[in-house]
Amino acid sequence: MVVLSFRQSTNVLPNLKTSMSDNIYNEWAPLPQWSIYENDYHSKKEGGGSLFKNMIQDAMALFDKPTVLDIGCGHGIAGSVSLQSEIASGANQMWGCEPDTSVQCGDCFHQVFPNTLEESIIPQNSVHVAYSFFVIEHIPDPAGFLTKSMSV
Repeated sequence: MVVLSFRQSTNVLPNLKTSMSDNIYNEWAPLPQWSIYENDYHSKKEGGGSLFKNMIQDAMALFDKPTVLDIGCGHGIAGSVSLQSEIASGANQMWGCEPDTSVQCGDCFHQVFPNTLEESIIPQNSVHVAYSFFVIEHIPDPAGFLTKSMSV
């Protein structure tokens, strides 16, 4: 299971430095192939959306026929539904969570849960790669969000 959460600013979640979140981040952060993305992002070689799509696709490659969960899927990745579709093309199953029922989700999803991740009834250990893009900074309990992300 791989969880990726791209957020707007490192200052958004100053209170998330708990042993639980450190353990979650330490499980995947040291993967050497992902250091190139940090370098590209800081050198502005790639925009955040494309860069994050590439990270997701690298995570998907770790699994045979992955089930992928886009948390907060309504407007795509950085507003791009085409980036979402590129991810879906490599997934066995593409699922989404979107609590705003007025948002029309892209047609690349096999299933969309019309609520928050915390409220969704997603079977435990059914997802290989879960990701969110500019979502975690809006969550009242980020540690609980990460815990739920790791359990689906």
